[in-house]
Amino acid sequence: MKTMSSQNSQNKQSSAAYIKAENVSKQFSSNGSVLSVLENISLDVKAGEILAIVGRSGSGKTTLLNIISSLEKTTTGEISAHGSVGYVPQKDLLLPWRTLIGNILLPAEIQKRNLKTSVIKARDLLQKNGLAQFEKSYPSEISGGMRQKVSLMRTLVQDSDIVLFDEPFSAIDFDARLQLVKEIRSYIVSAQKVAIFVTHNIEEAIAISDKLVVFSERPAKIVYQTDINIHDEYRDPVNVRKSKDFQELFERIWKLMSKQI
Repeated sequence: MKTMSSQNSQNKQSSAAYIKAENVSKQFSSNGSVLSVLENISLDVKAGEILAIVGRSGSGKTTLLNIISSLEKTTTGEISAHGSVGYVPQKDLLLPWRTLIGNILLPAEIQKRNLKTSVIKARDLLQKNGLAQFEKSYPSEISGGMRQKVSLMRTLVQDSDIVLFDEPFSAIDFDARLQLVKEIRSYIVSAQKVAIFVTHNIEEAIAISDKLVVFSERPAKIVYQTDINIHDEYRDPVNVRKSKDFQELFERIWKLMSKQI
């Protein structure tokens, strides 16, 4: 069973957001058979924290995000999520008939937010990501990596208390990923948001997170969890390798994931 706070936005602003999962399991039924995807997952993430989830494809990482965002229900166990939820999916899901800035502003329009303020935020993000000149372009006129950046901007402009990232950098070039890791981390920490970041990239996971868990193969169980205590100067997928704790942590996670092959 999932529980979600129903307080108004002012109350959400005045109390800290969080996510807490307690013994969450998920099964899907199809044609008389049962597929177990998650098994007894327990975790918690507080305001200003990023939890990275690492695991092989098909291990249930996206299913967990779908449960948190109310797209799916648990089979057993509970998830408590206090605050509004924003979701950055693997695919950009941009509306082809809206311009880039129109796509970014869509959540603000739906939520009836102050559009002037949202436009300023949207244009600032477009400028920072080198896309200002494409403001009035349509999704079909830009690359896949650029579309994924726009999808990310759409969620950031939404300014949700909880942000779920499902491999958001999969279509983005490496140089841009380095900068985005820093920017997302800075945003989550400074704005006291709650974030869960799903990725296959171990360096990326270590660089961006405060907490990290490793999922086993399906049905996913948490086979390893740790706090990440790395100085801000190392918080990108290249410089993180210079941290004194990186190599031991990387090898431990790599061995665990290799066992899943």
